[in-house]
Amino acid sequence: MARWAVFDVDGTLLPGDSMEARFIKRSIRRGMISPAGFLGLLGNALKFFFRGNLAGGLKGDKSLLKGLPFSRVETEAAACFSAEIAPRLSRLGRETVARCREEGCRILLMTGSPDFLARHLLPVLQPDQLISAEMEIANGCFSGKVRGLHPYGEAKKNLLLRAQPQLQIDFAGSVVYANHHSDAAHMELFGRAVAVNPGRQLKRIARARGWEIEYWG
Repeated sequence: MARWAVFDVDGTLLPGDSMEARFIKRSIRRGMISPAGFLGLLGNALKFFFRGNLAGGLKGDKSLLKGLPFSRVETEAAACFSAEIAPRLSRLGRETVARCREEGCRILLMTGSPDFLARHLLPVLQPDQLISAEMEIANGCFSGKVRGLHPYGEAKKNLLLRAQPQLQIDFAGSVVYANHHSDAAHMELFGRAVAVNPGRQLKRIARARGWEIEYWG
C-alpha cells in the first residue's frame, strides 16, 4: 500500500475562481463562446433546479463547449493556463505539494475542470496521478458531455474508491486537501484531512470532525 497526498485544485491550489471559470471568461472576451451556448446552459440550469441538483448539475454541465473545435480549444487552453492560471497557483499550495512528496507521499490532483485545462498542471506540479473531467469529442469537436463520472461531490469519493486497487491507496495513512463542503464525502476516507480556504459549511464540518484548517493565498 502507498501513502498519497490528494489535492483539490479549484479553490485550493488555485484560490478563488476555478480553472474552468477563468477559461470561460477568457473565451467570452475572445468571442469563442456564442450566445446560443448560454441559452442552452440556462435551459439546463432550469432542469437541474427542478431536479433539486442545481449546483452539482451545473458543475458537470459542459454544454458551453458543444461544437467547439478541439484544436482551437487546445490552443486557447494553453494560452489561458499560461497567462491566467499558472501565475495564480498558491505558493503555499505548491510548497505543500513539494513537502508531501519529500515526506514520501505520491501526489494526486483532483479537479472537476476539463482535462484540456487540467493536463497543463502536469509539468508544473508533477503529480503521480491526475483525475479531471474527461471531455467527450466527436468528429473533432466537443460534444458538451463528460465521459464517465464528473469529479464533483460524491463522485470524487467513488472515483477514489475505484482507483484504490490500482493506485494502492492507503487511505488511513494518506492526506487530503480540499476547500468545499461538497468535498467532505471523499475527505472522510482519509486518515488526515485538511480544509483549505474553507467556506462556512466546510469549516463547520471540519471543526466537528477534528480536521485541520489552513488558508492558502
